[in-house]
Amino acid sequence: MKKEEFEEMSFRIFGVLPHKTGMIATAKKKAEELGLQAVVLTERLQAEAREAAKVVAAIANSIERTGQPFEPPCVLISGGEMVVTVGNEKGIGGRNQEFFLSAALKIEGSKNIVVASADSDGTDGPGTQLIGGKESFCLGGGIADGYTAERAEELGIDIEEELMRHNSSPVLQKLNDGIIIEQGISMNDLTVTAIRAVLRSINEDGE
Repeated sequence: MKKEEFEEMSFRIFGVLPHKTGMIATAKKKAEELGLQAVVLTERLQAEAREAAKVVAAIANSIERTGQPFEPPCVLISGGEMVVTVGNEKGIGGRNQEFFLSAALKIEGSKNIVVASADSDGTDGPGTQLIGGKESFCLGGGIADGYTAERAEELGIDIEEELMRHNSSPVLQKLNDGIIIEQGISMNDLTVTAIRAVLRSINEDGE
């Protein structure tokens, strides 16, 4: 069946995706092809996005400082369905974008860590977004490195405040760090954290 024919259908077909061809397995295979040690932390990451990011970033920071619990260069992979408890706030965003913001704060200053998080179905949050009174495209997630928080500060963006407001989409768009994904099949969230090396000062001087 062609894509156009499927889009014209008035119903949808659901099926079971073989485990070995899912996002986690594919990401792991690609990392290994690139010569990176690939570690699957979990396939069922079900937690507040900002808190999950803190944990993953803490592991990445440990790897960068000490080479433990995994030797770099390596990639940490996780999947699942994170959540955001919005409360009374009215910000625009999504769980993978909050993961991005929270991780950016925790890896600030690193020259070795890059974090990416995205929703496989392409809509990480509301399908239609109004930012600055204008309709905007929906982001699937974002990519952060050790310079993201510094760049945000230079643009007058308070990441902590935007996290409290659950207002992640405008931040990603201002930083131009968002991931755009063609809307399609939903296979939950995917986060990939790459750590390039252990800090030389620790490796060579023991400091």
